[in-house]
Amino acid sequence: ISITSGSQSSGPNSCSNSVTVSGSSVNGVCSAAHYSCTAGTSANNVDGPLTWTWDCNGSGGGTNALCSESKPFDYSLSDNGNVSVVQGSTVDRTITVSYLAGSGTNTVTLSAVSSPSGPTLTWPSGNTCDVSTIAPTCDKTLRIATALTLTERDYNITVTGAPLSKTTDFYLT
Repeated sequence: ISITSGSQSSGPNSCSNSVTVSGSSVNGVCSAAHYSCTAGTSANNVDGPLTWTWDCNGSGGGTNALCSESKPFDYSLSDNGNVSVVQGSTVDRTITVSYLAGSGTNTVTLSAVSSPSGPTLTWPSGNTCDVSTIAPTCDKTLRIATALTLTERDYNITVTGAPLSKTTDFYLT
């Protein structure tokens, strides 16, 4: 900002002043994408468990904006490794759903397939898990039953979680 002032006399009581103001201020404005500003400068970026937060700082006397973006739901799946089973018997495996990010309580639905087909796969305690920051893990039992006539070989068991199609797999030997 610059101010210019001048005076002039033209007679005993004449005086005039002129003031010129130039320059502009920019207000900080948040963008839809985290850590981005539509106007201003991004600062103080924080990667929290539920949200990203940042400031969009104005300039030239402009205001600052406090910005945040909710993180999308994310999780991981894990199992406790390969398992051996005797033909004609049953074995249980624990599948763990672990919360990684997002807000609220989110339901994950599990499904399982064998490649090649052969073992019978069931979820005796149900196949859904609700996970959140308050309940960050959920364990479900996958029961694997084999018939006496099942061909002796390795079977790849793949467990998929919906939404997001996350997977974990292990071998039945």
